[in-house]
Parts: sequence; C-alpha cells; structure tokens
Amino acid sequence: MINRNVLRETRSWVVSIGLALLLALFMRNVVVARASTPTPSMESTINVGDSVVLWRLAYMFSEPQRFHVIAFDCPDGGTTTYLKRIVGLPGETLEIVGGQVFINGSDEPLDEWYLLEPPQWWSLTDQTFHIPEGHFFVMGDHRNNSKDSRGLGINAWENQFIPRENIVGRLTFTFLPFDRIGIIR
Repeated sequence: MINRNVLRETRSWVVSIGLALLLALFMRNVVVARASTPTPSMESTINVGDSVVLWRLAYMFSEPQRFHVIAFDCPDGGTTTYLKRIVGLPGETLEIVGGQVFINGSDEPLDEWYLLEPPQWWSLTDQTFHIPEGHFFVMGDHRNNSKDSRGLGINAWENQFIPRENIVGRLTFTFLPFDRIGIIR
C-alpha cells in the first residue's frame, strides 16, 4: 500500500503543474503572443526573423494611437496576420505628397523618424485617403517594400483600411535575436 504522504505529495505536484499549464495557455492565447517577421516591410524597426512580444490586451481600455506598431488580420479576409505601423486614425484625411505624409491638410509632414530609407518608386505616388470611422491606415517602416494601406505594388489589398476589430494587439518588445532586444517604438 502506498503511503498517504506520497499520494498527497503526488497530487500536489499534479495540481501545481496543471495550474501552471493553464496559466501559460491563458497568457499565450489571451494576454501575449510571440510573433516573428517573415518580410522586410518593417525594417529597421523589426527585421526579418526578429521575434517580438505582442500585447493582446493593449487596446482593451484604450484606442490604438498613431505610430503604434500593431498586428492585425488581413483586411481582405485572408488568414495572414500583418505587422505594420498606424499612420492614419479614424475620420482623418491623409495625403501622401512626394513620399511625405500630411494629416488633415497640415502644412507640416509627419515626422517619420522610423523610416528605413527615403521613399522611392511607387512610394512617391501622390495619393489622398479619407479614413472611415472605426478604421486605421497603416504603412510599413520600409516604405519602399511594404504591402500596406496605400494599395500600391504587386498583390495590393483591395480593402485599404484596417477595421478596429481586425487589430490583434500592439507589438511591444523584441526579444530575439539577443543583439536586438528592446522596446519597439
């Protein structure tokens, strides 16, 4: 016959391990997620192969803001989750003139300190967008190599604006590779 103390200790370990697994599953599926970047569209903020932490609850009590780097489901209903930077907010008019972004008719372009390189090729296409309420306008930091809300390039999205409900969360931290560990700005 097995000693009662051994049974009690075994049960304690099983319960502890089970609770730890449930907590880990909850954290991974509800609170945070790990993601990696398969394309260069967000370089140099997030490079191909970087592993990042996605904060799923970032917008539970607040709204996404300009310059936040977000993860969102494809606006055309596909299964791809994209990582991009919010540039335009609901209800705004966004103009791209000579590769620079202007909001609501401002004379001053956005200070886009995060861009990998100056705009070239189709990134210089002048465009005007009226962002619907409840939607966001996103672009990659590697503007010349990004599938985004501008609707330019090969295989462009048909629906250029990102509905609020498609936003999965905010990217907050790069943790791999070790030489790129840091907060995403």
